[in-house]
Amino acid sequence: MAMTVPSEAKRSLHSRPWLPAVALAAAGLAAYWPSFHGVFVFDDASSIVDNATLRHLWPPWGPLSPPSGGLTVSGRPLVNLSLALNYAAGGLDPLGYHAVNLLIHLLCALALFGVIRRTLAAGALPGPSSRWPAGAGAPTAIAWAAALLWELHPLQTESVAYVVQRAEALMGLLYLLTLYCFIRAATEQRSFPVAERGRRSRLPAGGSGADENAARRRFRYWCGLSWLACLCGMATKEVMVSAPVIVLLYDRTFIAGSFREAWSRRRSIHLGLASTWILLAVLVAAGRGRGGTAGFGQGGLTWAYWASQGPAIVHYLRLVPCPYPLILDYGLRWLQPSWSQLPAVLGVVAFAAAALWAVARRPAAGLLGLWFFAILAPTSLVPGGRQTAAEHRMYLALAPVMALLVSEAWIRTAGPARRWRFFIPVAAVAAVFGILTGLRCGDYRNEVGLWADLVSKRPDDAEALHGLGAAYYRAGRLQEAEAALTKASVLGTDPQTLYTLGRLCADLGRGDEAASHYTAALRLRPAYADAEAAFGNLLKTEGRPGEAATHYRRAIGIEPGNAGFHNDLGVALRLLGQPDEALRECQEAISLDPELAEAHHNMGVALSAAGRNADAVGELALAVRLRPSDAETQYDLGVALATADRLPEAIGHYRMAERLGPNDAATRNNLGAALARSGRMDEAVSEFQAAVALIPGNAAYHRNLARALASAGRAAEAEAELSTAVRLEAGR
Repeated sequence: MAMTVPSEAKRSLHSRPWLPAVALAAAGLAAYWPSFHGVFVFDDASSIVDNATLRHLWPPWGPLSPPSGGLTVSGRPLVNLSLALNYAAGGLDPLGYHAVNLLIHLLCALALFGVIRRTLAAGALPGPSSRWPAGAGAPTAIAWAAALLWELHPLQTESVAYVVQRAEALMGLLYLLTLYCFIRAATEQRSFPVAERGRRSRLPAGGSGADENAARRRFRYWCGLSWLACLCGMATKEVMVSAPVIVLLYDRTFIAGSFREAWSRRRSIHLGLASTWILLAVLVAAGRGRGGTAGFGQGGLTWAYWASQGPAIVHYLRLVPCPYPLILDYGLRWLQPSWSQLPAVLGVVAFAAAALWAVARRPAAGLLGLWFFAILAPTSLVPGGRQTAAEHRMYLALAPVMALLVSEAWIRTAGPARRWRFFIPVAAVAAVFGILTGLRCGDYRNEVGLWADLVSKRPDDAEALHGLGAAYYRAGRLQEAEAALTKASVLGTDPQTLYTLGRLCADLGRGDEAASHYTAALRLRPAYADAEAAFGNLLKTEGRPGEAATHYRRAIGIEPGNAGFHNDLGVALRLLGQPDEALRECQEAISLDPELAEAHHNMGVALSAAGRNADAVGELALAVRLRPSDAETQYDLGVALATADRLPEAIGHYRMAERLGPNDAATRNNLGAALARSGRMDEAVSEFQAAVALIPGNAAYHRNLARALASAGRAAEAEAELSTAVRLEAGR
């Protein structure tokens, strides 16, 4: 039997809900303000910084076709599109990405507030007690407290402060909107009669056809929004799979009173929501097990992974009352099965069985229990080769837990004259959560600090040490990077650690060691595109472009859509004296990523080498616009402009290259030549003298200086410089 709405609950449903909504938004903004100072960390690099599909919004299938290979955005086109919108608005400035993440989180809190508030207006609480709480403001008070504690809980920080985990928060928002819009649709449906098969509906006494038509329009409107939110959720993250089932269970529990009644009255809505599974199935099939990082084809991993989920879920629940320690990356913790895991596994099984039992005996509590498990089921049942636990998995799963705890706390503490017994503890807990959340968000301000925090909690974990070493490397702290990476390689042989060690050794000029690390990494993971490309870079710098090209081609074979690999191959081919092939690779790189400055730069150099100087100027000018702070690009554009006799422009770019790289002798020499051709001999002499001072043994620089001095009327100095040039040439 459908549940009725008490009159006092109806009154509370429409009594200034904007006040608690504003309070929710203000509290969330205050707690998460430190996240605005966060940087890109961890998988942000592959999913955002190196993601070429974010560079343009048109054509639309570009950002809606995220790269494959098991990235956080792989198979999740809506997440990729949202990041592309961020890129269009502010490039790679992390501030805009963090602002959008927080906005999504605040909207989630408001959607949760709306769902709980309208649910409680139906007159049922999801606790062991089933009596209606006294007071017309109970739905708003309970909903606000649950949404506030959910919003401020430190467990949520990973989904907000870690940019690419927007996938979890956006999915949570769409999941809640699917449910909220369904509730609104069902509410509208109550205001008009539903025709039985073979009969026309009859209006209730006092009703009018206009009122019924308006209600039907609103009903269709909310149904459409619920379906659209569900469809978008399926394009956001696979966890959305349970939404149609939970909506049906919600209908049975809080609206219809039975599955038969829910199906009879709202069959079309439930079928529509179920139809969104088609899109999810297509995306999952196209992703092929998230690039091999998830699925049941993981060898003997399945049983070990399932055994690890008992301790993982128990750990999640422990973090609800005591959110410490928070860990960015759990890795493969608990993956080794042992008898010590048995109590946790049996406890979780018993919990799930109790939730199933409660669906029949205490439907509201049973719904919340099943909702909790439904959110965790995709990541708990489908084995993943990357990590066995992650705090962001609790993002939406925390909602039913918090709703159950807060509603039961209201029943046991609040009364007409004792609401302070409820609100004072809620305020105290919210304040503690808010402070802890702000402190945790502060950890994301610095990548090195975040990884150092992880290593302090997992000091003997090879993956954590690799993350710290890689962060040190990106920060230019090479000594500390080598120490951390070396320790990581001792604790566990991982191809990524070897790859990073190889790059480090290459930067330190230890080419043999770098080659050894790359070879070892490729032995462990033959299809390792980044290692192949890095090996190619090493060989190219050693003057072996032919061997470098071989490695670049292997990298392209693994990741054909990587613009950087095509660009690198183009450079190697140019060095091999194959300009046409080099141009083709540069063009391919530009087509894949039109804003890749390196590709435009190399395209310009290749065009110049092929004698197409006018085209070279255009490509190099575009490269300068994309990367104005690169001295080499400024220099090469200056060379092309000087070749085209556009000396004032050439001098300007040489000057910029000189400011960016003041110790580059070639820039000083070419600037001197351009000044000399412009008749500015005194300035030319000064630049040639700077070039000679930087490389005293270069005979050409001495000759150029001699010519400039002679033109300036300084014959004696010119003769001395010419003698030096002759002596240097004779001594070669």
